[in-house]
Amino acid sequence: MILCTDNLYFLCFNITATNTLSNNKCQFAQGELISSSNDTTLYRYALPKIVTKNFRSIREEEESDKSHRLLPECSRSTHKTVNFSKPRQLVYNYDIICITETWLQPAIHDGEVLDPTYNIYRRDRNQATSGCQRGGGVLIATKRHIQVESIQIKENNIEELFIKIKINNDNLILGCVYIPPHTTYEAYHTHLSAISFLSDSFQNASLLVLGDFNMASSSPRNECTRLLYDSYSTSGCKQCNRVFNEQGNLLDLCFSNTGTIPYGTVALVPEDKYHPALAFQLNFQPSLTPVGIPNYAFKKADYASLNVFFMRTNWTDLYQQKSVDEKLRWLYNIIQEGVTQFVPVYFSKPSRFPPWFSRELTEKIILKKAAHTQVEGSLKDDTKAFWNYIKDKKRGNSDIPASMVWDNQSASSGVEISNLFAQFFKSIYAPVSDDSVTLAHSHPYTQSVNLNDFEVTFDNVFKQLNSVDPSKGAGLDGLPNAFLKNCANGLCETLTHIFQSSLQCGVFPTDWKLSYISPIHKEGPKKTVTNYRPICIQSALAKLFEKLILPKLSAAFDPIITTRQHSFISSVQRQLTFSPTPTIY
Repeated sequence: MILCTDNLYFLCFNITATNTLSNNKCQFAQGELISSSNDTTLYRYALPKIVTKNFRSIREEEESDKSHRLLPECSRSTHKTVNFSKPRQLVYNYDIICITETWLQPAIHDGEVLDPTYNIYRRDRNQATSGCQRGGGVLIATKRHIQVESIQIKENNIEELFIKIKINNDNLILGCVYIPPHTTYEAYHTHLSAISFLSDSFQNASLLVLGDFNMASSSPRNECTRLLYDSYSTSGCKQCNRVFNEQGNLLDLCFSNTGTIPYGTVALVPEDKYHPALAFQLNFQPSLTPVGIPNYAFKKADYASLNVFFMRTNWTDLYQQKSVDEKLRWLYNIIQEGVTQFVPVYFSKPSRFPPWFSRELTEKIILKKAAHTQVEGSLKDDTKAFWNYIKDKKRGNSDIPASMVWDNQSASSGVEISNLFAQFFKSIYAPVSDDSVTLAHSHPYTQSVNLNDFEVTFDNVFKQLNSVDPSKGAGLDGLPNAFLKNCANGLCETLTHIFQSSLQCGVFPTDWKLSYISPIHKEGPKKTVTNYRPICIQSALAKLFEKLILPKLSAAFDPIITTRQHSFISSVQRQLTFSPTPTIY
């Protein structure tokens, strides 16, 4: 059984037993007897609670009374059934159930095994290929709220079943396997081909395969054992079960790369001497949660008052500053003063509903089908709102794992992980010494470019301010494009002065050299820092300045750029570079 409580998983499997229940009385350790009768036994428990009956013994009883239903209220038999009316509720505390040797047949429906609380994945024994009329079979049952995907394996005769479970940002491949006694080398090889397929197809997922492998009776035993262990080792898995049965053998094996160790536990039904009950815990770390900080609702700002505030501001002190950096600091201080007065503040938190839901719709959210129909119709007309919702969900749940590794270093907190990324990106983009720089192409002449010759006018700045995309977010300074566009009247003159001062001094403001670095996963394990590439998020004012000056710089440097340069140039320049020289006949 797998018991899920938040991020803690408790697993116990192979609870089948060969002997039937004596008088149908289930004896559990540390259980307080509540009532007992000829066909009913009830207990109260203080620890994790499971009430079940041996599947094999049930099948043996059904052969005599023609009953094949496992739920008591569905049972056709009038005797030899276990009353689960109260203890059965305790079983439903378990989110995932793994069972080997189910003895189920295609004629038995899922609803007769467990109620609709669970999604059932099963593989029953094929009588045509196995030659056996009964026995075998594997089953995995998961609560409906768990995100599970069934994995299809190439058809074979092995009784095995695999599912993919989504846990936070991690995937767990869970497999349940039953290999009968006296199985040959070829059958184990077929099973291991499926494991190799899973390892190649889900490289970033954890793998947990458990079940009854019957290695003690395999033929030939030594070769089969070596093949099994070597193949799982190739997939990064180790056999972690050390609980031997009464015969000193390990029939139930657990291959995993999660690093967990199973341990013996109290049997939930009369214990089969060949299959001791096992349990172990799987701990999954949650994703990093962004720190909750106040944000400004620029879409709800009073821009009319902001523009009046900026127009009435005395900018004389700013103009008298000597350095561009000081001028920029003055600008940010004044902007911050205006933003504080006229832009409302909110604390971001994940919304229960998508942003396109109206208040009336949220009140009627219980009518699920009608709400879904309305939302699906609105998506066709407004796909942007849908993607805003997706981005909002991502902001509340980072894709970066809670622990990262690089260069024999590990980090488990937000600050440590950020510093680890910073070290890695710095090592990649380390500056090259001047001595190692060589010119790829030289010209017979030199040309000097004087930044004083460039002029940034009020009209150019005002035009660029009104042409920015208001949907773009903010950089390190916290000012989005929507703010700049709506405050173009009040800030245009001051920005023009700062831009022109930067060109005259030949100094790019220090604050504009700072930016956010967002790690983007490329491929491979997400816990490895080297599998990420950096994306730079600049301040909106820095990008605005670049748009103003880039055309002038490009025109000035066009004559001295080598014709072999094809990257980082405009499409027009690239087209001219590749245009063939006309031939005159």
